[in-house]
Amino acid sequence: MSSPLSRDRKASRALATSMGLVGALWSADAAAGNHFFLEAAGGPATPLGRASDAGLGGGGGLTLGVGGRWAGTTPVWYLTGRVALDSLAERGPAHLGRAEITRSGVELGVGGRVYLPVAGPRLRWFGELGGGERLESAEVARAGHATLNLQTQRFQVFAQTGLQWRLWDNLSVGGALDWAWMPDQRGVDLAALAAGDAEANATAGRGRALATVTAHF
Repeated sequence: MSSPLSRDRKASRALATSMGLVGALWSADAAAGNHFFLEAAGGPATPLGRASDAGLGGGGGLTLGVGGRWAGTTPVWYLTGRVALDSLAERGPAHLGRAEITRSGVELGVGGRVYLPVAGPRLRWFGELGGGERLESAEVARAGHATLNLQTQRFQVFAQTGLQWRLWDNLSVGGALDWAWMPDQRGVDLAALAAGDAEANATAGRGRALATVTAHF
């Protein structure tokens, strides 16, 4: 069994290592990558991976990041947390009455983002990967039938890529493409099954095209 002195030494070393990592990030050049950002994004959204006809909806959300740049390196790294909302629309096959599916989703996720310079200090590329939960309310409407309301909660993974232009040290604008997949979708999407979607048992997701405004601090 470890002595109290040995445990104290181990705890001290762990604390010193953590403080060193934080200090290395904090020593980053703030003009190249601040330690926090808050980003608002919004734009059109559409379902992906379905046999039904996908309509055009909309979506948006907020992302908070914390991180920085390791001294002497170019990439800027952030841990991120996001909350997003979307509204998606689909129509089922004609031979089954062209059921209309309307989805309203709330996404909660965590991930990681990296920034790399493209042209000078102002134009940057970024990529982000993460995962979380999607809470969805779906309504299936078909002529001559009662409206079906369903609620689901599913795990999803997401990826985002885009460009960002640094207007000032504390404000950027940009654009991004964002995709999400639900790997546990198989056999769970009851709204698609009710509409007669032939791909209802396959992994599906959604795509968004986003305009972004980001505050750096």
